[in-house]
Amino acid sequence: MYTASYPGHDSHITKQNRLKQLVMIANILLVLLSACLLFSCKYCIESAVQEPGPERIIFTAELGPVSFPHRSHQQQLKNGCIQCHHKGSEIDHHCRNCHKRKIETKEGDAVAFFDVKMNLCRGCHQQLRDNETSTRAPIHCNECHDVKKINWSKP
Repeated sequence: MYTASYPGHDSHITKQNRLKQLVMIANILLVLLSACLLFSCKYCIESAVQEPGPERIIFTAELGPVSFPHRSHQQQLKNGCIQCHHKGSEIDHHCRNCHKRKIETKEGDAVAFFDVKMNLCRGCHQQLRDNETSTRAPIHCNECHDVKKINWSKP
């Protein structure tokens, strides 16, 4: 079979083929990158499950310190670390590395730490009470904060 050829015709087909090849390569790279990210996040979470972290974490707060029972939360959530450690990468870091105090938070920053605690922690506890799954989940200020240890000397 004879195909007619004229100037510029072959280069157009070659450009189309090259574009298709680039799109295919980009898609393959995207799939590989996604797999790498998924694996690395899974690795972070699995390493946290193997090393349960501290028994308790003390959070300082203006309303008084909070003694957070980390290990018991891990057990109750069946090592569902991702429920609190939403990125996986902050397992070895403190929440406040990204979530600052309300007065320090600027536009474009991560949500303020106070809002995280009130929405995530208190929100989960409230849901447990609403669903009658738990009557002990603390939802009132003095149930988490040791208000006797408020630092009244701060301005």
